[in-house]
Amino acid sequence: MIRRYLSNKYVLIFCFLLISGLVSVRFVKKFGNGLQRDSSASKNYNSNSYDDDVSKDNESSLLSKDEELKQESIIQGSDDAQDIVEDSSSSHVSVKLKKGDSMQSILRGAGIDSKNAHFISTSVNKVYHLNRLAPGKQVFISYLKNIEDNIIREMKIEFDDSSVEVNYHNNLYKARVLPLLLQDQVVIMRGKVESSLYNTASKIQMHKKAFSALLELFSHSLDLQREVYHGSELNVVYSVSKDSNGRVHSVKDILYAQLKSQNNNIAIYKYDAPNSGGHKYFHEDGHSIKKPFLKTPIKGAVISSGFGRRMHPIHKYSRMHKGLDYAARINTPILAAADGVIRVMNRSCSYGNYIKIVHNNRYATLYAHMNKFARGKGPGSKVRQGEIIGFVGNTGHSTNPHLHYEVHYNGVQINPAKANKVKDEFILASKSMESFKSYVSSVKNAVNVKLADRSSISYEDFTKMIGKS
Repeated sequence: MIRRYLSNKYVLIFCFLLISGLVSVRFVKKFGNGLQRDSSASKNYNSNSYDDDVSKDNESSLLSKDEELKQESIIQGSDDAQDIVEDSSSSHVSVKLKKGDSMQSILRGAGIDSKNAHFISTSVNKVYHLNRLAPGKQVFISYLKNIEDNIIREMKIEFDDSSVEVNYHNNLYKARVLPLLLQDQVVIMRGKVESSLYNTASKIQMHKKAFSALLELFSHSLDLQREVYHGSELNVVYSVSKDSNGRVHSVKDILYAQLKSQNNNIAIYKYDAPNSGGHKYFHEDGHSIKKPFLKTPIKGAVISSGFGRRMHPIHKYSRMHKGLDYAARINTPILAAADGVIRVMNRSCSYGNYIKIVHNNRYATLYAHMNKFARGKGPGSKVRQGEIIGFVGNTGHSTNPHLHYEVHYNGVQINPAKANKVKDEFILASKSMESFKSYVSSVKNAVNVKLADRSSISYEDFTKMIGKS
Protein backbone atom coordinates (compact mmCIF):
# COMPACT_ATOMS: atom_id res chain seq x y z
CA MET A 1 0.00 0.00 0.00
CA ILE A 2 2.85 2.34 0.84
CA ARG A 3 4.50 1.65 -2.50
CA ARG A 4 1.19 2.45 -4.22
CA TYR A 5 0.96 5.83 -2.45
CA LEU A 6 4.56 6.73 -3.26
CA SER A 7 3.99 5.96 -6.90
CA ASN A 8 1.33 8.69 -7.00
CA LYS A 9 2.94 11.96 -8.20
CA TYR A 10 0.55 14.18 -6.27
CA VAL A 11 1.50 12.54 -3.04
CA LEU A 12 5.18 13.14 -3.79
CA ILE A 13 4.59 16.84 -4.43
CA PHE A 14 2.65 17.21 -1.18
CA CYS A 15 5.45 15.60 0.81
CA PHE A 16 8.08 17.86 -0.77
CA LEU A 17 6.10 21.00 0.09
CA LEU A 18 5.52 19.80 3.67
CA ILE A 19 9.24 19.18 4.29
CA SER A 20 10.19 22.54 2.73
CA GLY A 21 7.73 24.35 4.98
CA LEU A 22 9.13 22.74 8.10
CA VAL A 23 12.69 23.70 7.16
CA SER A 24 11.65 27.32 6.44
CA VAL A 25 10.00 27.68 9.84
CA ARG A 26 13.16 26.48 11.62
CA PHE A 27 15.33 28.90 9.56
CA VAL A 28 13.11 31.93 10.35
CA LYS A 29 13.07 31.13 14.04
CA LYS A 30 16.86 30.88 14.10
CA PHE A 31 17.81 33.96 12.02
CA GLY A 32 14.66 36.08 11.91
CA ASN A 33 15.56 38.38 14.82
CA GLY A 34 18.95 39.23 13.28
CA LEU A 35 17.41 40.02 9.91
CA GLN A 36 14.84 42.24 11.58
CA ARG A 37 17.56 44.21 13.37
CA ASP A 38 19.55 44.66 10.13
CA SER A 39 16.45 45.80 8.29
CA SER A 40 15.65 48.35 11.01
CA ALA A 41 19.23 49.76 10.94
CA SER A 42 19.10 50.05 7.16
CA LYS A 43 15.82 51.90 7.38
CA ASN A 44 17.25 54.31 9.95
CA TYR A 45 20.37 54.97 7.82
CA ASN A 46 18.30 55.88 4.76
CA SER A 47 16.08 58.11 6.86
CA ASN A 48 19.07 60.04 8.26
CA SER A 49 20.69 60.41 4.83
CA TYR A 50 17.74 62.36 3.54
CA ASP A 51 17.07 64.39 6.65
CA ASP A 52 13.78 62.61 7.36
CA ASP A 53 12.35 63.89 4.08
CA VAL A 54 10.60 60.94 2.50
CA SER A 55 9.92 62.73 -0.78
CA LYS A 56 13.68 62.96 -1.41
CA ASP A 57 13.77 59.16 -1.77
CA ASN A 58 11.19 59.24 -4.53
CA GLU A 59 12.86 62.22 -6.28
CA SER A 60 16.31 60.65 -6.28
CA SER A 61 15.01 57.55 -8.07
CA LEU A 62 14.15 59.80 -11.03
CA LEU A 63 17.63 61.36 -11.23
CA SER A 64 20.64 60.18 -13.18
CA LYS A 65 23.56 58.75 -11.21
CA ASP A 66 25.59 62.01 -11.42
CA GLU A 67 22.61 64.14 -10.48
CA GLU A 68 21.86 61.81 -7.56
CA LEU A 69 25.39 62.25 -6.24
CA LYS A 70 25.12 66.06 -6.52
CA GLN A 71 21.76 66.03 -4.75
CA GLU A 72 23.15 63.90 -1.92
CA SER A 73 26.26 66.07 -1.52
CA ILE A 74 24.14 69.23 -1.22
CA ILE A 75 21.92 67.64 1.41
CA GLN A 76 24.87 66.40 3.49
CA GLY A 77 26.74 69.72 3.20
CA SER A 78 29.97 68.32 1.69
CA ASP A 79 32.83 70.47 0.31
CA ASP A 80 31.76 69.63 -3.24
CA ALA A 81 28.33 71.04 -2.51
CA GLN A 82 29.88 74.38 -1.54
CA ASP A 83 31.73 74.52 -4.86
CA ILE A 84 28.53 73.78 -6.74
CA VAL A 85 26.68 76.57 -4.98
CA GLU A 86 29.46 79.09 -5.65
CA ASP A 87 29.94 78.10 -9.30
CA SER A 88 26.24 78.30 -10.06
CA SER A 89 26.00 81.94 -8.98
CA SER A 90 27.62 85.08 -10.30
CA SER A 91 31.03 86.03 -8.88
CA HIS A 92 32.41 89.51 -8.20
CA VAL A 93 36.17 89.87 -7.74
CA SER A 94 38.61 92.77 -7.38
CA VAL A 95 42.17 92.14 -8.57
CA LYS A 96 45.12 94.52 -8.05
CA LEU A 97 47.29 94.87 -11.14
CA LYS A 98 50.92 93.85 -10.54
CA LYS A 99 53.98 94.52 -12.65
CA GLY A 100 54.21 91.93 -15.42
CA ASP A 101 50.54 90.92 -15.19
CA SER A 102 48.77 89.77 -18.33
CA MET A 103 45.06 89.56 -18.99
CA GLN A 104 45.25 85.81 -18.54
CA SER A 105 46.99 86.05 -15.16
CA ILE A 106 44.38 88.57 -13.97
CA LEU A 107 41.57 86.20 -14.96
CA ARG A 108 43.29 83.30 -13.19
CA GLY A 109 43.58 85.51 -10.12
CA ALA A 110 39.83 86.04 -10.32
CA GLY A 111 39.21 82.30 -10.11
CA ILE A 112 38.79 81.48 -13.82
CA ASP A 113 40.20 78.10 -14.90
CA SER A 114 43.18 78.10 -17.29
CA LYS A 115 41.21 77.00 -20.36
CA ASN A 116 38.55 79.69 -20.12
CA ALA A 117 41.13 82.28 -19.03
CA HIS A 118 43.12 81.61 -22.20
CA PHE A 119 40.21 82.00 -24.61
CA ILE A 120 38.68 84.99 -22.81
CA SER A 121 42.01 86.84 -22.57
CA THR A 122 42.57 86.26 -26.30
CA SER A 123 39.26 87.95 -27.09
CA VAL A 124 39.81 90.82 -24.62
CA ASN A 125 43.34 91.55 -25.86
CA LYS A 126 41.88 92.29 -29.29
CA VAL A 127 39.94 95.28 -27.92
CA TYR A 128 41.83 96.39 -24.79
CA HIS A 129 45.52 96.44 -23.78
CA LEU A 130 46.66 96.32 -20.17
CA ASN A 131 49.65 98.58 -20.85
CA ARG A 132 47.21 101.48 -20.55
CA LEU A 133 47.12 100.85 -16.78
CA ALA A 134 49.85 101.29 -14.18
CA PRO A 135 50.65 98.60 -11.57
CA GLY A 136 48.58 98.96 -8.43
CA LYS A 137 45.35 99.78 -10.23
CA GLN A 138 42.25 97.77 -9.33
CA VAL A 139 40.45 95.66 -11.94
CA PHE A 140 36.86 94.66 -11.13
CA ILE A 141 35.61 91.40 -12.67
CA SER A 142 32.06 90.01 -12.60
CA TYR A 143 31.10 86.78 -14.32
CA LEU A 144 28.41 84.11 -14.55
CA LYS A 145 29.54 80.50 -14.98
CA ASN A 146 27.43 77.60 -16.25
CA ILE A 147 28.33 74.48 -14.25
CA GLU A 148 27.07 71.95 -16.74
CA ASP A 149 29.40 72.83 -19.62
CA ASN A 150 32.04 74.85 -17.67
CA ILE A 151 31.39 77.93 -19.82
CA ILE A 152 31.59 81.57 -18.70
CA ARG A 153 28.32 82.82 -20.12
CA GLU A 154 28.78 86.51 -19.27
CA MET A 155 31.64 88.62 -17.99
CA LYS A 156 32.26 92.30 -17.30
CA ILE A 157 35.74 93.66 -16.64
CA GLU A 158 35.91 97.23 -15.32
CA PHE A 159 39.10 99.27 -15.68
CA ASP A 160 39.83 102.88 -14.72
CA ASP A 161 38.92 104.32 -18.10
CA SER A 162 36.44 101.85 -19.59
CA SER A 163 34.85 98.44 -19.20
CA VAL A 164 34.93 95.31 -21.38
CA GLU A 165 31.91 93.07 -21.86
CA VAL A 166 32.51 89.42 -22.82
CA ASN A 167 29.78 87.09 -24.10
CA TYR A 168 29.81 83.45 -25.21
CA HIS A 169 28.13 82.97 -28.59
CA ASN A 170 28.44 80.28 -31.28
CA ASN A 171 31.17 78.48 -29.30
CA LEU A 172 33.31 81.62 -29.16
CA TYR A 173 34.08 84.35 -26.62
CA LYS A 174 33.51 87.82 -28.03
CA ALA A 175 34.58 91.04 -26.27
CA ARG A 176 33.62 94.66 -26.81
CA VAL A 177 34.63 97.90 -25.07
CA LEU A 178 31.96 99.95 -23.32
CA PRO A 179 32.34 103.47 -21.92
CA LEU A 180 32.70 103.38 -18.14
CA LEU A 181 29.95 105.37 -16.47
CA LEU A 182 31.40 106.99 -13.37
CA GLN A 183 29.84 109.47 -11.00
CA ASP A 184 31.64 111.85 -8.65
CA GLN A 185 30.29 111.58 -5.13
CA VAL A 186 31.08 113.23 -1.82
CA VAL A 187 31.57 111.06 1.28
CA ILE A 188 31.13 112.33 4.86
CA MET A 189 32.89 110.51 7.70
CA ARG A 190 33.20 111.12 11.43
CA GLY A 191 35.11 109.33 14.16
CA LYS A 192 36.73 109.69 17.57
CA VAL A 193 40.44 109.09 18.05
CA GLU A 194 41.14 106.38 20.62
CA SER A 195 44.64 105.06 19.97
CA SER A 196 45.75 106.58 16.66
CA LEU A 197 44.48 108.33 13.55
CA TYR A 198 45.14 105.17 11.53
CA ASN A 199 42.93 103.02 13.77
CA THR A 200 40.21 105.65 13.66
CA ALA A 201 40.29 105.82 9.85
CA SER A 202 40.21 102.03 9.68
CA LYS A 203 37.24 101.85 12.06
CA ILE A 204 35.14 104.29 10.03
CA GLN A 205 36.24 102.49 6.82
CA MET A 206 37.92 105.49 5.27
CA HIS A 207 39.54 104.80 1.90
CA LYS A 208 43.31 104.29 2.20
CA LYS A 209 44.14 106.89 -0.43
CA ALA A 210 41.90 109.43 1.27
CA PHE A 211 43.63 108.71 4.59
CA SER A 212 47.05 109.17 2.99
CA ALA A 213 45.96 112.53 1.58
CA LEU A 214 44.56 113.47 5.00
CA LEU A 215 47.89 112.76 6.70
CA GLU A 216 49.70 114.90 4.16
CA LEU A 217 47.36 117.84 4.81
CA PHE A 218 47.62 117.57 8.60
CA SER A 219 51.42 117.17 8.45
CA HIS A 220 51.70 120.88 7.54
CA SER A 221 50.12 121.93 10.82
CA LEU A 222 50.43 119.03 13.26
CA ASP A 223 53.09 116.80 14.71
CA LEU A 224 51.17 113.61 13.98
CA GLN A 225 53.03 111.73 16.69
CA ARG A 226 52.72 114.17 19.59
CA GLU A 227 49.78 116.47 18.79
CA VAL A 228 46.99 113.97 18.06
CA TYR A 229 45.22 113.43 21.37
CA HIS A 230 42.98 110.68 22.70
CA GLY A 231 39.33 111.68 22.34
CA SER A 232 39.92 114.07 19.42
CA GLU A 233 37.00 114.36 17.00
CA LEU A 234 37.77 113.68 13.35
CA ASN A 235 35.53 115.00 10.55
CA VAL A 236 36.42 114.38 6.92
CA VAL A 237 34.65 115.17 3.65
CA TYR A 238 36.23 113.86 0.44
CA SER A 239 35.19 113.18 -3.13
CA VAL A 240 35.45 109.88 -4.95
CA SER A 241 34.63 108.50 -8.38
CA LYS A 242 32.23 105.52 -8.28
CA ASP A 243 30.89 103.15 -10.92
CA SER A 244 27.27 102.04 -11.33
CA ASN A 245 27.82 99.26 -8.76
CA GLY A 246 28.99 101.72 -6.11
CA ARG A 247 32.65 100.68 -6.25
CA VAL A 248 35.24 103.41 -5.74
CA HIS A 249 37.51 103.76 -8.76
CA SER A 250 39.51 106.74 -7.54
CA VAL A 251 39.79 109.16 -4.65
CA LYS A 252 39.81 112.74 -5.92
CA ASP A 253 40.16 115.41 -3.21
CA ILE A 254 39.82 116.08 0.48
CA LEU A 255 37.24 118.88 0.59
CA TYR A 256 37.17 119.47 4.33
CA ALA A 257 39.00 118.02 7.33
CA GLN A 258 38.83 118.81 11.01
CA LEU A 259 40.66 117.42 14.04
CA LYS A 260 39.21 118.87 17.22
CA SER A 261 40.37 118.35 20.81
CA GLN A 262 40.75 120.38 24.01
CA ASN A 263 44.30 121.29 22.93
CA ASN A 264 43.85 121.80 19.19
CA ASN A 265 41.23 122.63 16.62
CA ILE A 266 42.66 122.24 13.14
CA ALA A 267 40.18 122.81 10.28
CA ILE A 268 41.24 122.66 6.62
CA TYR A 269 39.19 123.73 3.58
CA LYS A 270 39.83 123.13 -0.09
CA TYR A 271 39.23 126.45 -1.81
CA ASP A 272 40.11 127.67 -5.28
CA ALA A 273 40.89 131.35 -4.93
CA PRO A 274 41.99 133.67 -7.76
CA ASN A 275 45.66 134.65 -7.66
CA SER A 276 46.33 132.08 -4.93
CA GLY A 277 49.72 131.10 -6.29
CA GLY A 278 48.78 127.42 -6.49
CA HIS A 279 47.62 127.21 -2.87
CA LYS A 280 44.40 125.19 -2.57
CA TYR A 281 44.03 124.42 1.13
CA PHE A 282 43.42 127.04 3.80
CA HIS A 283 42.74 127.31 7.50
CA GLU A 284 39.58 129.03 8.67
CA ASP A 285 41.42 132.37 9.02
CA GLY A 286 42.38 132.37 5.32
CA HIS A 287 46.02 131.36 5.88
CA SER A 288 47.39 128.73 3.53
CA ILE A 289 48.13 125.44 5.31
CA LYS A 290 51.32 125.15 3.31
CA LYS A 291 54.20 126.53 5.33
CA PRO A 292 57.84 126.77 4.30
CA PHE A 293 58.53 123.50 6.16
CA LEU A 294 56.53 120.41 7.02
CA LYS A 295 56.22 119.74 10.72
CA THR A 296 57.19 116.11 10.10
CA PRO A 297 59.06 114.91 6.97
CA ILE A 298 57.85 111.36 7.55
CA LYS A 299 54.39 109.89 8.10
CA GLY A 300 53.42 108.01 11.23
CA ALA A 301 56.89 108.00 12.80
CA VAL A 302 57.87 108.36 16.46
CA ILE A 303 60.47 110.89 17.63
CA SER A 304 63.12 108.74 19.29
CA SER A 305 65.65 111.48 20.01
CA GLY A 306 65.19 115.24 20.28
CA PHE A 307 67.38 118.23 19.50
CA GLY A 308 70.07 119.00 22.12
CA ARG A 309 72.90 117.45 24.13
CA ARG A 310 72.68 113.69 24.72
CA MET A 311 74.76 110.55 25.31
CA HIS A 312 75.69 109.24 21.87
CA PRO A 313 74.44 105.63 21.52
CA ILE A 314 77.55 104.47 19.65
CA HIS A 315 80.43 106.71 20.80
CA LYS A 316 79.24 106.61 24.45
CA TYR A 317 80.02 110.21 25.32
CA SER A 318 77.90 113.34 25.63
CA ARG A 319 77.63 115.41 22.49
CA MET A 320 75.23 117.77 20.77
CA HIS A 321 72.48 116.09 18.75
CA LYS A 322 71.86 118.59 15.98
CA GLY A 323 68.58 117.27 14.63
CA LEU A 324 65.54 115.10 15.31
CA ASP A 325 65.46 111.30 15.03
CA TYR A 326 62.25 109.63 13.80
CA ALA A 327 62.06 105.88 14.49
CA ALA A 328 60.27 104.07 11.68
CA ARG A 329 60.26 100.82 9.75
CA ILE A 330 62.76 100.14 6.98
CA ASN A 331 61.64 101.69 3.66
CA THR A 332 59.10 104.09 5.19
CA PRO A 333 58.91 107.00 2.68
CA ILE A 334 60.82 110.20 3.55
CA LEU A 335 59.35 113.49 2.30
CA ALA A 336 61.00 116.72 1.24
CA ALA A 337 60.19 119.22 4.01
CA ALA A 338 59.98 122.13 1.55
CA ASP A 339 60.42 123.09 -2.10
CA GLY A 340 64.06 123.17 -3.11
CA VAL A 341 66.97 121.67 -5.06
CA ILE A 342 68.98 118.60 -4.06
CA ARG A 343 72.54 119.78 -3.41
CA VAL A 344 74.05 116.49 -2.10
CA MET A 345 73.00 112.85 -2.57
CA ASN A 346 75.81 110.72 -1.25
CA ARG A 347 77.06 108.31 1.41
CA SER A 348 79.26 109.12 4.39
CA CYS A 349 80.67 107.17 7.34
CA SER A 350 78.42 108.80 9.96
CA TYR A 351 75.31 109.81 8.00
CA GLY A 352 75.21 106.71 5.80
CA ASN A 353 73.06 107.41 2.74
CA TYR A 354 71.94 111.03 3.01
CA ILE A 355 70.43 113.92 1.05
CA LYS A 356 70.87 117.66 1.53
CA ILE A 357 68.28 120.01 0.00
CA VAL A 358 68.81 123.76 -0.40
CA HIS A 359 65.56 125.75 -0.14
CA ASN A 360 66.73 129.35 -0.44
CA ASN A 361 69.72 131.47 0.47
CA ARG A 362 69.14 130.85 4.20
CA TYR A 363 67.57 127.41 4.71
CA ALA A 364 68.62 123.84 3.93
CA THR A 365 67.52 120.41 5.24
CA LEU A 366 69.40 117.13 5.62
CA TYR A 367 68.03 113.56 5.73
CA ALA A 368 70.37 110.76 6.92
CA HIS A 369 70.66 106.96 7.42
CA MET A 370 68.51 106.22 4.36
CA ASN A 371 68.16 102.70 3.05
CA LYS A 372 67.86 103.95 -0.53
CA PHE A 373 67.11 107.07 -2.56
CA ALA A 374 63.99 107.71 -4.65
CA ARG A 375 64.41 106.84 -8.31
CA GLY A 376 65.08 109.60 -10.82
CA LYS A 377 66.62 111.94 -8.24
CA GLY A 378 70.14 113.30 -8.03
CA PRO A 379 72.19 116.45 -7.35
CA GLY A 380 70.45 119.34 -9.14
CA SER A 381 66.99 117.73 -9.09
CA LYS A 382 64.13 120.03 -8.11
CA VAL A 383 61.76 118.70 -5.45
CA ARG A 384 58.38 119.82 -4.20
CA GLN A 385 57.24 119.91 -0.61
CA GLY A 386 55.89 116.49 0.41
CA GLU A 387 57.58 114.68 -2.49
CA ILE A 388 59.21 111.32 -1.67
CA ILE A 389 63.03 111.63 -1.81
CA GLY A 390 64.11 108.40 -0.13
CA PHE A 391 63.32 105.63 2.33
CA VAL A 392 64.15 104.98 5.97
CA GLY A 393 67.19 102.81 6.64
CA ASN A 394 69.89 101.93 9.16
CA THR A 395 73.05 103.01 7.32
CA GLY A 396 76.04 104.86 8.80
CA HIS A 397 76.37 105.38 12.57
CA SER A 398 72.93 104.05 13.46
CA THR A 399 71.72 101.46 15.95
CA ASN A 400 68.12 101.11 14.72
CA PRO A 401 66.15 102.06 11.58
CA HIS A 402 65.33 105.77 11.75
CA LEU A 403 65.53 109.11 9.95
CA HIS A 404 67.95 111.72 11.24
CA TYR A 405 66.53 115.10 10.15
CA GLU A 406 68.35 118.44 10.32
CA VAL A 407 67.40 122.03 9.46
CA HIS A 408 70.23 124.43 8.62
CA TYR A 409 69.86 128.22 8.90
CA ASN A 410 72.74 130.19 7.36
CA GLY A 411 74.84 127.01 7.48
CA VAL A 412 74.18 126.23 11.18
CA GLN A 413 71.98 123.40 12.46
CA ILE A 414 68.95 124.72 14.37
CA ASN A 415 66.07 123.05 16.17
CA PRO A 416 63.65 121.91 13.39
CA ALA A 417 60.77 123.14 15.57
CA LYS A 418 61.92 126.72 14.95
CA ALA A 419 61.67 126.28 11.20
CA ASN A 420 58.01 125.35 11.63
CA LYS A 421 57.31 128.75 13.19
CA VAL A 422 58.13 130.65 10.02
CA LYS A 423 55.07 132.67 8.94
CA ASP A 424 52.68 131.47 6.22
CA GLU A 425 53.76 131.93 2.65
CA PHE A 426 50.29 132.99 1.53
CA ILE A 427 47.20 134.69 2.99
CA LEU A 428 43.98 135.28 1.06
CA ALA A 429 43.53 138.88 -0.08
CA SER A 430 40.69 140.95 1.37
CA LYS A 431 38.41 140.49 -1.67
CA SER A 432 38.89 136.72 -1.66
CA MET A 433 38.56 136.59 2.12
CA GLU A 434 34.89 137.65 2.10
CA SER A 435 33.82 134.92 -0.31
CA PHE A 436 36.02 132.41 1.55
CA LYS A 437 34.29 133.16 4.87
CA SER A 438 30.90 132.64 3.22
CA TYR A 439 32.17 129.34 1.81
CA VAL A 440 33.43 128.23 5.24
CA SER A 441 30.04 128.96 6.80
CA SER A 442 28.24 126.94 4.10
CA VAL A 443 30.55 123.93 4.50
CA LYS A 444 30.10 123.96 8.29
CA ASN A 445 26.33 124.06 7.92
CA ALA A 446 26.34 121.20 5.40
CA VAL A 447 28.65 118.96 7.44
CA ASN A 448 27.25 119.64 10.90
CA VAL A 449 23.53 120.01 10.11
CA LYS A 450 22.47 118.65 6.72
CA LEU A 451 24.68 115.61 6.15
CA ALA A 452 24.66 112.43 8.22
CA ASP A 453 27.73 110.42 9.20
CA ARG A 454 28.96 108.05 6.45
CA SER A 455 26.43 109.39 3.99
CA SER A 456 27.26 110.19 0.38
CA ILE A 457 25.71 112.51 -2.18
CA SER A 458 26.59 113.46 -5.72
CA TYR A 459 29.31 116.07 -6.11
CA GLU A 460 26.87 118.23 -8.04
CA ASP A 461 24.35 118.20 -5.18
CA PHE A 462 27.08 118.98 -2.65
CA THR A 463 28.28 122.02 -4.61
CA LYS A 464 24.68 123.26 -4.80
CA MET A 465 24.29 122.74 -1.06
CA ILE A 466 27.26 124.93 -0.25
CA GLY A 467 26.35 127.50 -2.89
CA LYS A 468 29.34 126.83 -5.10
CA SER A 469 28.90 126.86 -8.85
